Amino acid sequence: LDLSSCPKLTDASINGLFSAALTSLRLSYCPKISDSAVCGVARSCSSLTRLDVAGCSGVSDKSLKVIAARLKVSLRSLDVSFLDNVSDEGIELVAKLCTHLETLGLEQCPQISNRSMHALATFCGTCLRDLNVAFCHSIGETSVLKVYTTCKLRSLNVTQCRGVSMQARFFLMASSRGKQGREEKSRDDDQDKLDKAP
Repeated sequence: LDLSSCPKLTDASINGLFSAALTSLRLSYCPKISDSAVCGVARSCSSLTRLDVAGCSGVSDKSLKVIAARLKVSLRSLDVSFLDNVSDEGIELVAKLCTHLETLGLEQCPQISNRSMHALATFCGTCLRDLNVAFCHSIGETSVLKVYTTCKLRSLNVTQCRGVSMQARFFLMASSRGKQGREEKSRDDDQDKLDKAP
């Protein structure tokens, strides 16, 4: 369900709209949506695999705590980019409890630091594949590289991260290309085996 970029959408207008059968919800850039609505969604939609609340300025760590507790089994993709009130505390909970999280958007979240990166590297090593921390100026390259190697990320966006040197960015770019090449070769080899099978 895509309700993104609806400036008049309010918490009250979506109360009772959701059910346990809903698997994907985009509320990004709805300025009147707050923690109240997002917490309600997390409590009501137990099958939710994708949640996007990027740019919803009324959303904070309060929502992340409920998301982590209620969607810890189902959640695969979460985008909380452009949120001033999302911090390391909330991301740590998500990292610890959402054990199937594959995609995480944290772009331009000013309170996100190396503490969040450490939590992701520690708890999401077997699942996380795509991470966006662009414009997160409190993140250093050591923690970024640790997340990249520990989690075996397919994609990592560190655009305008002041703590990440150009040398580290070139390494990430080269490593990413090499990883894509190996994955493509592996798929080709698998297909060859299937073609040759009796």
